[in-house]
Amino acid sequence: MCGTDSGNTSIMEYGKYHAREAEILVRYGGYTTMEAIVACTRDNVFAVGLDNEEGILDVGKLADISLLKADPLADDKVLQEAKILSAVASDFYTGSG
Repeated sequence: MCGTDSGNTSIMEYGKYHAREAEILVRYGGYTTMEAIVACTRDNVFAVGLDNEEGILDVGKLADISLLKADPLADDKVLQEAKILSAVASDFYTGSG
């Protein structure tokens, strides 16, 4: 699972390397950028048994949405740049806007 092995020691600051995992999957794992993004998001949700609860925008579901100012498919390093992040919404989706 992506995001579980970094940030656990004093030499690896929490949050500093999590976003690099997609780049590492592309560069060294042979993943496409889309495959790496899916591995870092949807596949984690599946692995912890929440595949019917998250990642679906529908009434009564949990939703995590990241809005970016650049296309991560054009450059996977975009995910590492906080200034590219426009907004993050993590909430229970009620369908009310």
